[in-house]
Amino acid sequence: MSVRTGPSGSIYADTTIPGTSAVAMTAFKVAGNSVDLITTTTTGGCVSLTFTAEVSVDGGTTYADYIDRDSVWSMVVTTPTTAGTYRFPLEGLALVPGDYCRLSYTANTALGKLQVSYINWENPKGGGVAVSVGDVVVDVDAISVNIEAVEQTHGDDVGPDGFMQVMEAKAIDGTALPNNVAEGKVTRPAATLYGGTIATVTNKTGQYELQTLDDPARRGYVQVTDGTTDAAVIATIESLKTDTSSVAGTVTDVDAGNASAGSQRVVIATDDVNMAAINASLTSVIGTDGAAGPASTVSIGGTNSADGKIQEIHVDAAGDLQVDVLTLPGGLTGYAEDTTHANGDIGIEVLTKRTDTAATSATADGKYATLNTDASGRVWSHDPVAEALLTTIDADTGAIKTATELIDDSIYADDGAWTNDTSKHTLVGGIYQSTPQTVSDGKTAPVSLDVNGMVRANIGGQSLTAVKVSATAAANTATNPIFSELTDGGAVISTSNPLSVNLTDGTSASLISDADTARATTDHVLSVHEIGADGTVAPTGSLNTNAPFAKLTDGTTDVAVIAATTALKTDVSSIAGTATTANRGGATAGTQRVVEALDRTVTNATGAAAINTTTAISADFDLKSVTIHLSAALAAGETVYITLDANDDPGAQEYDAVLREYDLGTAGKTSFTYTPAVPIPCENGDEIKVTMANSLSRTYGLRIVTDAR
Repeated sequence: MSVRTGPSGSIYADTTIPGTSAVAMTAFKVAGNSVDLITTTTTGGCVSLTFTAEVSVDGGTTYADYIDRDSVWSMVVTTPTTAGTYRFPLEGLALVPGDYCRLSYTANTALGKLQVSYINWENPKGGGVAVSVGDVVVDVDAISVNIEAVEQTHGDDVGPDGFMQVMEAKAIDGTALPNNVAEGKVTRPAATLYGGTIATVTNKTGQYELQTLDDPARRGYVQVTDGTTDAAVIATIESLKTDTSSVAGTVTDVDAGNASAGSQRVVIATDDVNMAAINASLTSVIGTDGAAGPASTVSIGGTNSADGKIQEIHVDAAGDLQVDVLTLPGGLTGYAEDTTHANGDIGIEVLTKRTDTAATSATADGKYATLNTDASGRVWSHDPVAEALLTTIDADTGAIKTATELIDDSIYADDGAWTNDTSKHTLVGGIYQSTPQTVSDGKTAPVSLDVNGMVRANIGGQSLTAVKVSATAAANTATNPIFSELTDGGAVISTSNPLSVNLTDGTSASLISDADTARATTDHVLSVHEIGADGTVAPTGSLNTNAPFAKLTDGTTDVAVIAATTALKTDVSSIAGTATTANRGGATAGTQRVVEALDRTVTNATGAAAINTTTAISADFDLKSVTIHLSAALAAGETVYITLDANDDPGAQEYDAVLREYDLGTAGKTSFTYTPAVPIPCENGDEIKVTMANSLSRTYGLRIVTDAR
């Protein structure tokens, strides 16, 4: 072997490869028919370089013809990934001395600094191939000289020299030929993995027909023995030929029966005329989806479960198949109306259509429609009775509102202004007790009435009872005066406890002597007596029937104060001039308005550690909502728990229940709201507890809203 040399020179130097753009190098004049390239890189190689070649006959700038004259010559070179100098031949590049050759390259990635030189040498065997090891190029033509020394013509005597034939090792399992190619093509010889030659046994004429091995007089006779007993090969083959009782150790199935491991697999020839006829018949009754149906169809039948006879399947006039569903999928069972329920019964899940505003999917009365639910999953329904009742309640509520507003008109703040003929008042009643109650200082109590409905009063520490406005219905006169009961601060003024007065005429200080005082003849004595309702001196004893009496009048008509007060005590028939309405019915102007009391508690908590907050309500209450806001998302699996801390067994957990748990971390949520569909009632002593690990220390804001009952 020899290293080839020839004209050389640099055709590319010191340029950064611009990626995938083609770069043309400096042209050189061809002196030989083979070219080697030497590349030097400073920063390592790219994955591959693709070289192409063009030629010019005069060294001009126009290169139109490709080197091989028929097609584009190109070659892909896989380059080392480290910096250095490498030499490789341009295989298959045919050059004509005297032409000018210009090479171009394309790199798949940037290569850094690149230098390219060429060596153009003459291969006597034509445009050749050189094998390179490092920067040493070995001429294959040198090898060919040695090959010629051992080449022989078919039919020559065997010479002393030759080459060893190398075969390709193949895993032979009997399913296919090892290196199968078309007739007349080149193929590689093959051997088993153990080095055995793979051969095809033929007869002397080259045919695959094997000679029988049962006649020792014939060539190729083989005696099979283990050294002790001859193997009855022929007898076994003859038996196998007439009766294959097993295949690969599995007993074969024969005659009719179900398929099993011993059933034989067969292949029907594609050119079988019977199969062609069957295929044509089947094709005539098979249609294509979306195309017109075939002229003929296959009639399908089944076995009648009643008598076991074959019955053709029927369709209706529209071609629809009529099916009786006897068994529902998944073990489902249909039930007749009014069937008794049993535990474990299985049904079909009913789906609904979300319709946020109540509407029907049917276009007319009598047509099928979907079940509809709102955004919260509640089924839309229509109850005329309930809707009528709600309408009545709404009207009653409006009447109550109106009446309550009228009541509010008669309520005044302490020391509030009052306007004549404009301000309104509310009639009030009182309570009659045979023995009046005792009320502590600063406490409230109802107005006290006597048995006749008149207001009891206390004047000067003494009770004023049985007050009569007038002895008769007539106006007060001299004979029908207004009675008053006087005391001296202790006892009632009477004949035994007369009223002591000083009378003066404006000049003399005292003209009347005190009681039990001797008087002069010039002294005057004033006789004072109690006057009864009839104008006479009142008798001794109780004054209940002869109490001071007064008659109220506007000068024309007497006011029936007692009767009016009694009526007010038993029946408030109007408010602010509007007649009140009672009992059930639609709301009117006289319907009373009421307001429901609402005592709401909001429990707040914030921080950046674990959440562990419990309410402290101390009353019966309803849980309305729980809200949490976080400054950022939590770790996966972080879960918030809302628990009812029951009062049934304080300190234990037998009655505690988790009302809601939600994996905020996995969901990636930073806000959470829990609002029960119906407020959860809790008794005094129950508390609501909210907990969460908050392992990432997110800042949180927590609100628990409850309404006291």
